[in-house]
Amino acid sequence: MAKILILAANIGMAVGEYGGAERSLRLAEALPNHDVTVLMASLGVENRSREVSDKLKLITVLEDKRVSSNITQYASRVTNKNLDIALFSLGDRMANFRRELERYKNDTDLVILDHVGIIGLVHNIQFNVPVIYASHNCETSLAEQMYPQLKSNVASIKTMEKAIIDKSNAITYCSKEDWDKIEDLFHPNVPAFYIPNGTDVPNLPKVRNTSYSKDVIFIGSGHPPNVVAAKNLISVAYAMPEYRFHIIGKCGQSLTNVPSNVIIHGHISDSLMDSLFKSSLAFINPMVEGSGTHLKVMRSLSYALPIISSPTGLRGFTPEEINDTMIVATTTDEMVAAIHSLSDEDYYTKLSSNTLKLSENYAWPKIQGDFQEAVESILGDINTEDKPASGNSSKEKVLVYSIIRNNAGNIDAYYSQLRSVVQRFSNQYEFYLSIYENDSTDQTRNKLFSKDWSFFSGVSIITEDLNTPYFGSVKDAERVELLANARNKAIEAGDFLNHVDYVLMVEGDNTFDADSVGRLLNFKKKEPEFDIVSAVSLRPNGSHYDWWATRTGPEYKPGASEIPRNFRTEEYGRFYSTSNGLCLYRADAFKKGARYGYINTVTNTPDCEMVVICQKFQELGHGNIFINYQSKSYH
Repeated sequence: MAKILILAANIGMAVGEYGGAERSLRLAEALPNHDVTVLMASLGVENRSREVSDKLKLITVLEDKRVSSNITQYASRVTNKNLDIALFSLGDRMANFRRELERYKNDTDLVILDHVGIIGLVHNIQFNVPVIYASHNCETSLAEQMYPQLKSNVASIKTMEKAIIDKSNAITYCSKEDWDKIEDLFHPNVPAFYIPNGTDVPNLPKVRNTSYSKDVIFIGSGHPPNVVAAKNLISVAYAMPEYRFHIIGKCGQSLTNVPSNVIIHGHISDSLMDSLFKSSLAFINPMVEGSGTHLKVMRSLSYALPIISSPTGLRGFTPEEINDTMIVATTTDEMVAAIHSLSDEDYYTKLSSNTLKLSENYAWPKIQGDFQEAVESILGDINTEDKPASGNSSKEKVLVYSIIRNNAGNIDAYYSQLRSVVQRFSNQYEFYLSIYENDSTDQTRNKLFSKDWSFFSGVSIITEDLNTPYFGSVKDAERVELLANARNKAIEAGDFLNHVDYVLMVEGDNTFDADSVGRLLNFKKKEPEFDIVSAVSLRPNGSHYDWWATRTGPEYKPGASEIPRNFRTEEYGRFYSTSNGLCLYRADAFKKGARYGYINTVTNTPDCEMVVICQKFQELGHGNIFINYQSKSYH
């Protein structure tokens, strides 16, 4: 049994009215073998907790009124009322939610990020366990439809979607179309699981016939694509005064010039919803925007209700499913003709029978079972990775080393990142730490010695006053010589080197997560004979940073990075030398005498010390050097 934390931004909304909330709750209910806590942020309701079962707890955290007001005003003023974007900009102000999150995040085995809207609250929070992104749509594709004239919103949502995908170790998606677009835009290289939307299948006769009915229904939340669809329905209603059109949900609240045969319901009870579905002629879905699959269509299937829909409203269904069960109509005239066609009892009965049969493929118990299998597979990977190899009770040993100077502002983040790595992989590895510092003029030394490093099995921190010049990031021969000397002092300190299996170089001013280190530690599964493997170091804009050390040959090519342009679509590549902020070395070559230097052994000129150590490895027969593109370090 695992502890699973689901972080959601929308599950607190009305489940019967808002499809995304229903999906979120149903998937949370799909994990009965684990302790599941759903933590939800709220700008509008009271703090509340509810135990759905002895294994599922829902907690809604109300934010401070002033903070809530600032976020909603920002959404109205800047983002065309898109709260998800507002939360991405201002989410770090939501202290109540973040405080509650701190209570749970370190006592969990798996985090599920439900819907892209949650990324604003967690994008700068590091999790020490695997993360699943439970997507509802390809959000960027949806934004392009919703905001054709508001490019800033599209850019913000694309940034959010990339951030949540980059933070995740697996993704669930609603439709093949969504996944194709996610792959085209972001090239994720993580497991992906198809988890469509579902429905409850009521106990109905195998064949029903309400072809005599004059009631047609549409359901939609206040989500803008639903509002557009409700407006489209008005023209159909004007053309068919003998029919009644029921608009359910918030999408109808802003409608004007509504004819008398349109009934605006708003939110309704479950019993009234059930009654309308059982007595209506058809469900109509005139969507022109949208992504994912539509829960309202799934519900119509379960009631054996014929469906008239635009192609957009039928996203996620196969052509065969659509041909057998649904009527595709785009224009007002086509929708009017489709409604009239249902007066044919034989045609109606055929559609109804096929629709009910199709609903069994999308029954919530089946979808929940698929989701449970996906989660169990990720938990299985965790258990496999964390256990030492069978028959080997001793852990492999890793020396983590860093050289640091004038870096006081980054020490807290550096400490937190290393602690996360040790906590995440302590079942499999034993970690040692060596830090070398010299000539700092800020609070670097005080910050280093103020930290409790006892989670390492052994620690060495050396500080020296050598009166060496401070260069910054420049290609200067004296600077590189000093760096090489510092690195050699770090790896030789504490008598750790001769007792470890690996040496992990960590730059003190880079940002990374435990999973990126894990991808280096587990690289032996992909290349058992590797000698050096690094992450890929990225600038904030996503471009490659570490040009100087990243080479396919001994000479530096200053014109461009030697990382291939398509590296995001590849898993890893072989190189002549690398460093890239995080770099894992097998310790054997160090034990044989390999050390950092500043003279390139091929060109015999001053060069990057990271290139020279790779050359030393190669001279000793340890030349299998790689960059794992899925491991990332941000400079």
